Amino acid sequence: ITFANSNANMSAYLIQYLEKPLSGTYTISIKVKSASKAFDLSYRDKGAVSRAMTLNAGVYSATIECTSLNFIRIGVSGVANVDIEWVKLEAGSSATLFSPTIFADEVNLCKRYYQEVSSYRFPIIATSSNSAYGVIPIGVSLRTKPSVNIVGATYFDASKGADVSVGSSTPDNTYTTPRSVAIQITKNSASTFTTGLSMIGTIHAQFDAEIY
Repeated sequence: ITFANSNANMSAYLIQYLEKPLSGTYTISIKVKSASKAFDLSYRDKGAVSRAMTLNAGVYSATIECTSLNFIRIGVSGVANVDIEWVKLEAGSSATLFSPTIFADEVNLCKRYYQEVSSYRFPIIATSSNSAYGVIPIGVSLRTKPSVNIVGATYFDASKGADVSVGSSTPDNTYTTPRSVAIQITKNSASTFTTGLSMIGTIHAQFDAEIY
């Protein structure tokens, strides 16, 4: 991670939110490859930000007692460039050897928070004259019900061989099963849905289950 701030009169922060608050004894470890000036590694426990370490280049660790730890923060004031090789948070009071994970595993973990499908073709069933239903399979389960942004979509009416207009740029309702996202589509005034009709859709959609 390369972390930089170019404004001499401001502070900049890099924040990693935790999926759920942690309580108990934890150890924060960090390896800093280089730092043009000292910076802070801190955390927020039960709403209050606490400073864990002030760092330059090197390897550091600190043990913290927390009741509701929900983010780790790196902050620097003024012009600075920081190059961080890794940061590790683990249960207990001792820092263990850092063992990097396989890149493919890291990608799959990232997909729990965000996925995007583009030019994907999927079947749709019209559930009424106004709406249709389709399921998009995804390779990795999202961490929670995502917000969905439909960048673009076209639905093909099997009985007419023609395009059916997209009802709206965002779905009326979405929900997830472990490996899929279900989408309800409402037609616009130009669409022609026939109950029970099968259609094929082409969709470009973004699924966002991030922590903000």
